Amino acid sequence: MVDLTERIKCKELLNIVSDPLSVVKEVIPRRGTIAWSGMGQMATPKVIPMSLAKYIEETKEKFELNKLCGLISNLVNLYV
Repeated sequence: MVDLTERIKCKELLNIVSDPLSVVKEVIPRRGTIAWSGMGQMATPKVIPMSLAKYIEETKEKFELNKLCGLISNLVNLYV
């Protein structure tokens, strides 16, 4: 996974940035709705969705999420 310190232009904000895996464990609901925009700067993928996928692969934990993403925010059911 990409080192987050390379992706953050404003280095003063580094002290408030959370580890993506910690966000998945502590913030992402196991059931509900999550949303994010399609891509970051210069077509770099978002870190949280990649971390969520990695977490699910490693732990086999079940999530039941509605996912909103992209410019139009199409509703997609994600049952894992």
